[in-house]
Amino acid sequence: MVLLTRLVLFLVLAVTLVLPPLPALAKPDSQYNQVYSYIKKLKGTSTAKRLTPLILKSSRRHGLSPMLVTDIMRVESYFNIKEVSSAGAIGLMQVMPVHFKNRRIPKSKWFDPATNIDLGCRIYAYYKKQMKRRYPGLNANALRHRTLVAYNMGPKAVTSRGITRSRYSRVIMDYYRRH
Repeated sequence: MVLLTRLVLFLVLAVTLVLPPLPALAKPDSQYNQVYSYIKKLKGTSTAKRLTPLILKSSRRHGLSPMLVTDIMRVESYFNIKEVSSAGAIGLMQVMPVHFKNRRIPKSKWFDPATNIDLGCRIYAYYKKQMKRRYPGLNANALRHRTLVAYNMGPKAVTSRGITRSRYSRVIMDYYRRH
């Protein structure tokens, strides 16, 4: 009996050390609900179900506000996965082909929502870092405007041409402030 008890205790201890802890009961994620409700209101349940987890994953991965990413997508493509601009920008985040090519992403993935959102977030986060480094004293609002201008027109629009705000950045910031 003692041997059996020791064996059971050993197995319980071994399983506890080897297996990851079970997650606590998940609390509703307020960011998920906010993004989901926003997209659902604009484009319906199926689009919201499909895009919300992808937006949250990529925005968190790159340290961005999920609602800001959602607002960028609203302006860029109105959540149309197959959107192509007259300038050739592609997908939900309207990423230029050069960004896909530079990262050796195959053409077959350019319209993939997860790939497009993640690359758009990656580009935005990179521009944000550039703007922070170049203009260290900016408040969060001014930094967002410049980063949005860089995302939309390229970073040289800010650094060489001195554009700090645009109609594009104002529209997105107007949506963003409403949340």
